[in-house]
Amino acid sequence: MSISNPSETGARHISFSARERAEDSVELAIRAFGEDFCASGAAFFSIAELKIFVSALRGFPLIEEPFISGGYFDDAGDNISNENFYISVAKLNTTGLLVMKVRAFTPHPEYWKKGLGSGGQCSYFLYYEDLKKFADEFERLIEGESSYLILATS
Repeated sequence: MSISNPSETGARHISFSARERAEDSVELAIRAFGEDFCASGAAFFSIAELKIFVSALRGFPLIEEPFISGGYFDDAGDNISNENFYISVAKLNTTGLLVMKVRAFTPHPEYWKKGLGSGGQCSYFLYYEDLKKFADEFERLIEGESSYLILATS
């Protein structure tokens, strides 16, 4: 894993950017690249929610599967009905190999309530050292110390 610019090589990677900031929230955009594939999405998150996610990523060993999910909520405001942004990390085996699962979805501007749009899911493999670097850089992104992050993985 490297935190660099793999776009020129066509390598599998994930890019994150902070689009819009408020005092206690941020809109994060994600683009997940696989072999000949790209999915993108965006969602608003509270800074507090993102800090909890970063803290969970720093757990060693991972006991639970930390995740973050955002999108459009149902009419009651209780559940996400259209998920646009999802990241989770889980142990894959006992040697320290982890898998980061990413889902990204861009809703259709008119028919999003019907779940129409485009997106996809990718899986990326990394180790705890890589996850720590990602958590550090992701924290910088949500704190406003950087506006863009690229995570290159295998």
